Amino acid sequence: MRAFLVCYDYGQGGIWLYLQADNPAEITNTYRDLIVFETPPPFWNDELEGAARKNDPTTSAFWAEWLSKFKR
Repeated sequence: MRAFLVCYDYGQGGIWLYLQADNPAEITNTYRDLIVFETPPPFWNDELEGAARKNDPTTSAFWAEWLSKFKR
């Protein structure tokens, strides 16, 4: 397994986080509306990285519940 950067694009911005999976298809088959990035986008910086790492559904009940709303 590896960590994949994912984004939920809500139109005027996005929610970024990392999800563990064997491959991107595992994520897209499990969760709808998430965009999977195998490499960070060109605008990615340390501030965005830090924010995405804080949105951890494995250690935060809030993010786990939020993510569950996207399950197929």
